[in-house]
This record gives sequence, structure tokens and C-alpha cells, in this order.
Amino acid sequence: MIVVFKLLYLTGWSQSLTLSPSMRSPNSFNASLVVQGGAVPAVIMDQSQFITYNYPSNLGHGSIYISLSSGNIPPGFEIQIMAEAGNWNRVWEGVSTGYVIISNVPKKLIDNIFTTKSITRRLTLRISVIDISIVHPSITPLAFIYTMSAL
Repeated sequence: MIVVFKLLYLTGWSQSLTLSPSMRSPNSFNASLVVQGGAVPAVIMDQSQFITYNYPSNLGHGSIYISLSSGNIPPGFEIQIMAEAGNWNRVWEGVSTGYVIISNVPKKLIDNIFTTKSITRRLTLRISVIDISIVHPSITPLAFIYTMSAL
């Protein structure tokens, strides 16, 4: 069974901010072998993405959100993303909210940003098989969008 994800990362613009993912071209993941393993829910992990941001201090505190902007996550799969924790001594750089499940509804990825300096965080993407019985062959193009806004 062939199952391939083609992911594209985009940014939304909001309120004079700078936000950019590290990869602008589509990133592909072949989940075929994971699905064929079958018995145990399998996971594909990727840590090749980074997000860089800064935020104008005159806007107060801000947050970064992620959502699915096009495509549908195929049945039987779940996609999660997490920003690395960052430095707890500098909480104004933003606090990771941990793993969030990506869907069409924006989810907060980094909270409480209050800095004008440029910050880069590693992102961890996790594609999981959550129900092997409903997985079917597919090539799935998905676009994720990152947005930033004031609290």
C-alpha cells in the first residue's frame, strides 16, 4: 500500500510581524512502510523544520498559530507539531505549547511572545497511524499555514 504525504509550509501576515518557516518547497514523507508494519501504531518524525520570528513590542504579547490551509489529513492518520521549548530564562521569547494536533482550526504553537529580536525554534513534526483499519492508499498534498497575532 502506498501512502505519501506532500507538505507545504506557508505563512500568513498579520500586524507588522516577521514570521518565516525554514522550508518553502514541498516536503514529502512516504508512510508506506509504516503502514505495512501495521500491528503497532507507527510514527514518522521529522525535525528538519525551523521557524524564525520576531514581534513588535508595541503590539503587546503575541502568539504563533498553525492550521491546515488546504487538503485533508487522510483517515487513520494524525499529524502533530511542536516547537522546541526555548530558554526558560528568557520567557519573553515565547513559550512552546507542546504537541498540537494539526487541523483546519488554528492551534496555538508558541505563546506569550514579547520580543523584537529574531528567534529561531526547531519544529518537530509527528505523523502517526492512529487506526490502521481505515488507512487506504493515497498521495496527500497538505498545506500548513503559520500565523502570528497579538493577544
